[in-house]
Amino acid sequence: MTVCKTGGGETDIAVCQQNNAATPAKYCAGKETGSIFQGDLKAGSLSMKFECIASDQTKRTTIIQVVCGNRNELEFVKDDSPKTGKIGIYVLKLTTQYACIKGGESGGLSTGSVLLLIFLIVLIIYLVGGVLFMKFMRGASGVEMVPNLELWKGLPSLIKDGFVFVSKGCKANTTYSQI
Repeated sequence: MTVCKTGGGETDIAVCQQNNAATPAKYCAGKETGSIFQGDLKAGSLSMKFECIASDQTKRTTIIQVVCGNRNELEFVKDDSPKTGKIGIYVLKLTTQYACIKGGESGGLSTGSVLLLIFLIVLIIYLVGGVLFMKFMRGASGVEMVPNLELWKGLPSLIKDGFVFVSKGCKANTTYSQI
């Protein structure tokens, strides 16, 4: 990994530019702090924008367009710098397989989500249907309209018994006397 030592004492440099002079100089072309990620990877328009005011007082902006592809390559696209002033705008294109949407991912619900939804729908139908049945067919009122009321009243102690059974290593409670 190459470190961008610009001589200007900058830190947090994400993009480094080097000129082609006989004695090459390096300049900050974008800092990590304040970087902006724009676009939507699913739409295929993701870009990263880095900005920096370098030691030579030139404001440099680097835009990296992220594109899906089989090869991992960073290529220079264009220099959009105006001909006058101390501004540099550079556009790069990063082609990588890691920017591709996987073919099997449709963005739909997972199997667990579908099962949970089915369970909740069946539970709601059970409760609403049971309450209506108990009210109109049996003439129940108040808390007696809850279907299988005795089961629901006993459920907390059944859950407690299950936890106690599991915590004892799934061994039955032997309180009988030895003969």
